[in-house]
Amino acid sequence: MGKSQWRGPQKSGVRPRSKPEIFYLKNRNCKGDKFEMKIRKAEKKDIPRILELLGQVLQIHADIRPDIFIPGTTKYTVSQLTELLGKEEKPIYVAVNEEDVCVGYAFCQLQEQPFSTNMVPFKSLFIDDLCVDQQARGQHIGESVFEYVKNEAKRIFFLPPSPRPKGGGSIPDQSGGYPGTSGYRVGLGTK
Repeated sequence: MGKSQWRGPQKSGVRPRSKPEIFYLKNRNCKGDKFEMKIRKAEKKDIPRILELLGQVLQIHADIRPDIFIPGTTKYTVSQLTELLGKEEKPIYVAVNEEDVCVGYAFCQLQEQPFSTNMVPFKSLFIDDLCVDQQARGQHIGESVFEYVKNEAKRIFFLPPSPRPKGGGSIPDQSGGYPGTSGYRVGLGTK
């Protein structure tokens, strides 16, 4: 498998851009074939493919817990997805192949830390759901979408990377997340 070659910012020290960007990734898949992918904000035309991918995710859950999940359904309907696409505080990013077909997605939420006496206020970009088409796995698509969301958080909040806690406390794991949290939050900092 070839090494990823980004055209765009990839280091956490790069100053965030003021506009969303489309990232292009050139790579080789498991068979050694070259492919090019781009990551962008989801559009109305992506809804049918997003629904297919949501179906794949739900089927995995239904296979494991048929007592809770209903096979053949999805988390959202077409009308709910259409509504979500219009919400700036709930961005959906998609990875698309050379034919502009969605092969992965990340559902995100902009969140504000509620008032607390023991924490400073901060905002975060929470990844609620990340999926890659089962036929496209093994090509670092999920990793690329994750990195794109991290860069978007930096762009949205114009924040430097979060400092490591001093004097003990919770230290981020290798992925940058804090142990014991559900989901992944990026762009932490005071605002």
